[in-house]
Amino acid sequence: MSTGRMDVGCSCVSAALFRSQSLRGNTCVSLCFKEEAQRLEVRGASIRRLQPDDFSVAVRLHAAMASPAGPADGVGPGGEVCDAAAYSQSDRRGFLLRPGSTEEAVRAALAESD
Repeated sequence: MSTGRMDVGCSCVSAALFRSQSLRGNTCVSLCFKEEAQRLEVRGASIRRLQPDDFSVAVRLHAAMASPAGPADGVGPGGEVCDAAAYSQSDRRGFLLRPGSTEEAVRAALAESD
């Protein structure tokens, strides 16, 4: 996320996740970063304490990209929850950084929809 349009990513996440000040639980947004060969998945069903303004979204996206969720956040190496109590309190809950391309993100989304 060192290059590119962070403001566009924030606007996309806000537009996809928020409806009348509430979160859409059935929505997943994937932001793909070509330069880093990474994608950040933002899952509405898991997120807590996120405000619908672009600044709040930007802070959480930056935190998720700067230091991905790990054992202190209740998340194992494969992205699985290993400590439910730590996971439920983590601000990284609902933000999952994965290696991959845009094509892989589309394939994952299609596989989940089946």
